[in-house]
Amino acid sequence: MPFLTEGASLPASDQTQLRGLYRILARETNVSDLLQYLSDEDPQPWNDLIGFVPTTISREFKLARVDQRRGIKGTADLVLQDPEDRELLIELKLGHSFSQDQRERYEASTDGRLLLAGLAADEALVQAEDRWEFLPLAAILDAWRTSDSPAAASLATTVSAVIKLWDADVSAVLVPSGSPRRRALDSIRHKFLARVVSRHIADEVAQRGWESGAGVTSGGGLAIVQAWAHIRGDEHRCFIAEVRWWEDMGGGELRLGVDYHLPETRESRAETWELATDMEADIRIDALRAALLAHHPALAQLVVSTGSGRPVTRGDWLTVVELGFRAKDNPDGVKGNRRNHNPGFVGDGTQRYEAVSPLDFTKASAPDLVELIDACLKYLCNRLPPG
Repeated sequence: MPFLTEGASLPASDQTQLRGLYRILARETNVSDLLQYLSDEDPQPWNDLIGFVPTTISREFKLARVDQRRGIKGTADLVLQDPEDRELLIELKLGHSFSQDQRERYEASTDGRLLLAGLAADEALVQAEDRWEFLPLAAILDAWRTSDSPAAASLATTVSAVIKLWDADVSAVLVPSGSPRRRALDSIRHKFLARVVSRHIADEVAQRGWESGAGVTSGGGLAIVQAWAHIRGDEHRCFIAEVRWWEDMGGGELRLGVDYHLPETRESRAETWELATDMEADIRIDALRAALLAHHPALAQLVVSTGSGRPVTRGDWLTVVELGFRAKDNPDGVKGNRRNHNPGFVGDGTQRYEAVSPLDFTKASAPDLVELIDACLKYLCNRLPPG
């Protein structure tokens, strides 16, 4: 497929022909390099965006450390200098989190302007009272669609169409149910966009007071949102609720249960196993659905399974609790893994015990998953045995 020309759109039938471009644009460093290329071809479009034509456009400007903190300083994605040598630092985001540490390193590195560029949904990462300005990436690219450089204009037109499509897809699943613009999660068909959505979900869950994070499965690169409730304030002893996308991107699954992060010892394994067995009647999908039907009936409709959501026991789990799994630092442990020795719960290692259910992504939006994860953690906390 050739690059698009000014005024053209991106037909749905042609989107599969841009799979390689999708993968290229999914990396923030690649998009920063693209902006430098466009700027080198024709710096004039920056004038309408930021009020000046830069005389210098630099990549990966080293940032300052804050309060003598150790570790990598990090770099600014782009630095633009005006004719009076004043600078504007640009951080590019594609659905990633914008940590307070990274923000402070930018702010300590310049007295000049600070600009966050990203997908439309990333505007929520900066507030009006901040030093930061925000520009949607689509608007930045649109500025080059009428460039005097034919190469820059053609490339910017094609890439802008892709970014606008991403903006529309992500924004539609982030709006609450009931909105006329709302689309269900099964409309997201690209792994990268699912990761963008998962990061927004994790941020919303964190605002509910839970520890949360968004990642990907090892090997498959599928999006995961995980959230933890600290048991009696201990960050190493937690309940977990997580949502994992499936390979076909048309659905996903919910997991919830006990998740400890203690040193691998007999005592820690026994303690985790004891809590899981004490809550055996609660770490079940049918028990969760009953609680949701009573208090959150709309959320209950998203949870497909009506059974326990737990596998059949296999092997000798009590020996695993006693000795652990065999590893380099544990040569006397039990040979195998959870496929050979299953305690009757889903999970990894020896300190995670969960139940699992498919989720109906044809009915769920991102806010629904925020509500579901929040409800699952509250459900588990309310059933914590006394002690």
